[in-house]
Amino acid sequence: MAYGVENKQSSTLDIVTPVSDQREYQYLELENGLRVFIISDSEAERSAAALDVNVGSGNDPADRMGLAHFLEHMLFLGTKKYPSSSEFQDFVTGHGGQHNAYTSLEHTAYVFDIENSAFAQGLDRFAQFFISPLFDQTYIERERNAVHSEFRSKYRNEGRRQMDVLRTVLDSSHPLAKFSTGNLDTLNVDSPRPLYDDLVRFYKEHYSADNMSLVLVSNQSVAALAALSQELFGDVPKRQVKNTITSSAEFIAKDRLPAEIQIQPLTESRTLSLLFPVPPTVEYYREKPLSYLGFFLGHEGKGSLLSALKTHNWVTALSAGAGMDWPGGELFSVQMELTEEGVKHIADIEALFFEYTALLKNKGIAKWRFEEMKKSGQMNFQYADKISAYREAMYYSRSMHDVPIRDIFSSLYLFENYDEKLIRRYLSYLSPRNLVRKIVAPGVESEQVSPFYQTPYVFMENVAVKAACQSDVCNSLKQSLALPEPNSYLPENFTLQGKTEQKQPILIDQADAYKVWYAPDNEFELPVAYVKARFKLPDVASSAEGYIAAKIALELLKESMNETAYAASMGGLSYQLKTNSRGIDLNFSGYDDSLDKLVLDVASDIRKYRKNKKYRKALNKKYFEQIRNDFIREHKNKKLATPYHQLLTEMPAVLYHPYWSWEEENTALENITFDSFSRYSERLLDTAQAEVFIYGNWTSVEARAVSRPVLKIIKSFDGVFGVKRAKSPVIAEGVVVNLPQTDTIPTVEVPVNHQDKAVVAYYQGPDDTLATQARMRLLGQSIETLFYHRLRTEQQLGYIVNASFYPIREVPAIVALVQSPSVEPEKILEHIHQFFIDSESQVFAQLERDKQALINILTEKAQGQAEQVNQWWTSILVDDLTFDEYQRMADLVRGFTLEDMKTFYRSVFVESAKPLVVLTPISAQSALPLRKVEDYEAFRAKQKAYVYP
Repeated sequence: MAYGVENKQSSTLDIVTPVSDQREYQYLELENGLRVFIISDSEAERSAAALDVNVGSGNDPADRMGLAHFLEHMLFLGTKKYPSSSEFQDFVTGHGGQHNAYTSLEHTAYVFDIENSAFAQGLDRFAQFFISPLFDQTYIERERNAVHSEFRSKYRNEGRRQMDVLRTVLDSSHPLAKFSTGNLDTLNVDSPRPLYDDLVRFYKEHYSADNMSLVLVSNQSVAALAALSQELFGDVPKRQVKNTITSSAEFIAKDRLPAEIQIQPLTESRTLSLLFPVPPTVEYYREKPLSYLGFFLGHEGKGSLLSALKTHNWVTALSAGAGMDWPGGELFSVQMELTEEGVKHIADIEALFFEYTALLKNKGIAKWRFEEMKKSGQMNFQYADKISAYREAMYYSRSMHDVPIRDIFSSLYLFENYDEKLIRRYLSYLSPRNLVRKIVAPGVESEQVSPFYQTPYVFMENVAVKAACQSDVCNSLKQSLALPEPNSYLPENFTLQGKTEQKQPILIDQADAYKVWYAPDNEFELPVAYVKARFKLPDVASSAEGYIAAKIALELLKESMNETAYAASMGGLSYQLKTNSRGIDLNFSGYDDSLDKLVLDVASDIRKYRKNKKYRKALNKKYFEQIRNDFIREHKNKKLATPYHQLLTEMPAVLYHPYWSWEEENTALENITFDSFSRYSERLLDTAQAEVFIYGNWTSVEARAVSRPVLKIIKSFDGVFGVKRAKSPVIAEGVVVNLPQTDTIPTVEVPVNHQDKAVVAYYQGPDDTLATQARMRLLGQSIETLFYHRLRTEQQLGYIVNASFYPIREVPAIVALVQSPSVEPEKILEHIHQFFIDSESQVFAQLERDKQALINILTEKAQGQAEQVNQWWTSILVDDLTFDEYQRMADLVRGFTLEDMKTFYRSVFVESAKPLVVLTPISAQSALPLRKVEDYEAFRAKQKAYVYP
């Protein structure tokens, strides 16, 4: 099998593409040096563009950290041609699109997508960022505050806290030593120089056309897109660029290695990271030496390092591979999630790691192993699901800086050249003398704290490292280490079934306790299939205890099947086993040639757990305590999430049943015992109802056969399709509160361990009809940009500001949320209320445009197999068996008039409806007419409700 074919449709180059890819491409370089890659897709439902500038936080002046990030923010706030600070966002959102930007060490990227008909106009507004930004000094102070709010909102983020420590222990001249986000101190308006002057200078020094790469994806022709790129981006200035991040500093100087960093976390987390600085590998994308090593060291199958470490309950998860990179180097990282017991055995864990690298050195570097990776890479390249234009543009604009255009699509998958010497060279860097050991665990006692996130840490150099097992337990585990066997899940047959006349899912089997739906892939022509199953379970829906028991049981099953799952994932297959509020979901996807084997293996293990008491008891005894403790720790850590995340998580618990609050889940976790869990797990699947959907490159006969092992999981299935069993059990209904029209606002206070304040206001529609759902979606489309601009850009309430459509089941709503570092919750709520009172005329200023944008979104075809199967599966679960709900909704939107929408707007936001408000604690002196809700069950019991089967 070849990686692909050389695309002959471009007049300027040959690009390696999958055989089925019929799109046209062109690469061109404008006279100003800007490099452009064009993807013309006649079937694209929307267009996208991304521009990547080869400059990032590593280029920040040492005394002006965060400048690149600040500049990224400022570019969105008006240009000479389009001076309004909300022009770009309003235009993109108003035409059904989205946009984003990010700043990394070496890159600053900007991306948007939009409906096809508005692409040229959106692209014109986008291009002006790089031609004539205003840098309006009116917004300097506002955007400083926005950057600071972003910094504060993630102040308790563990990744950022750990990165702050790492920056501190590095040589100050190393590129990674700079604080990339910025805050009010590093972006001081007047010192060390005027911030405005630094901003303009940085832009002129780095934002040069020949330092940029642009990707356009659209349904327009190559010629039209080439002309558009020249017309709109030809005026981007070419300047003398100070481009290169230069530093001779080592990650940590060799004479200080091996070194150890100990970090005190805020959360109940324990990790061991073995970090090894290595030379850059960007030029070796065809050989992938670090991917080769990461495959073995991160393996989770039989004989793997992880399996050995799990034997004594030292480690629960392990990952290995390339990590951070910088000009001149990168990190190979092995990260392990430790148990409390594992923290006591770090020396043994480390020794066992080096024993495995020795095994790899002696027996693991072989061409047949590389060829297996090559085969996997080839098939994943040839048969990858289609991704959105937005994601394509963003990814390839970054890749253009590092990869020849010919390999722009295939570089991620290439294992082209087996180079034993190169692999051994990189393996040699994974030595004790080159180790930076990072331990994150409670109990670090130190007066040293990192400068920006105040993280306590200890740094030690020239520490001792055990390179071989010395203890009896380590030597015993060493004997279990083995290299992976050939993968039995790799598919061999990629034959397509051929198209049929079937246009949507059909019911192919049913009985009282189950239904089986099937649809072939008639659109994307990939040798791939999906199996989705939902089991509705009375115990899960009846109480938080039943829900928690199911979560533990599923995690226990996943632990027991981990080696199988990992081997399958290396063969392009995957499965998910997870709880929902009314039962459990079991999902499979991958190459149809071998997916049926994975379905059979997983379903058989689940069935064995249900039926075999001795097996179930052994698994429960082995894993229950560990998994329960992991869940308790994970659950407590949720209280350290950003405030708005906590509020959005709590809100459905007030409005919907069955759905459990943080407190209810916490109580259930604390109270569940081995005996009570064992009773739950014994009957977990006894009274299940199953809904199954099979999609992809299988015939209906094959789909029926694949559904059999899935259905055998439930007790009432006797293996004969179509035979009706006893009456199905009563499954708990889904109940959504119909919020009352009262003079007080139902309010929930959520205590959070964070300095920021936050408010979530939930405005529910008057009913759950399709027409009301359509009107609420249209309100979300019309409100989003105006709400953001008014409360974030103008009023500067905070960095996190959003208003959007938020349905619970079929009940539509708009959720408005704000998180602020400085404004009290009651003041935020006043601003939200006032916005809706004042904004009726502005909201509907471009109603026809917003209607068309929503219609385009609703009628857009699925972009890939995964999107198609999820759309149809959602329809099956909500019993929309016409599979045309969005089309009917679009037809309704066409008929909405301005007066209709104004009347509807006033009824929802102004006249009598009151939102549910979930917020961080407010002052006792608040004069707002709030009615605090503390007992969710009692609150729900007093309200009218929508009921769903």
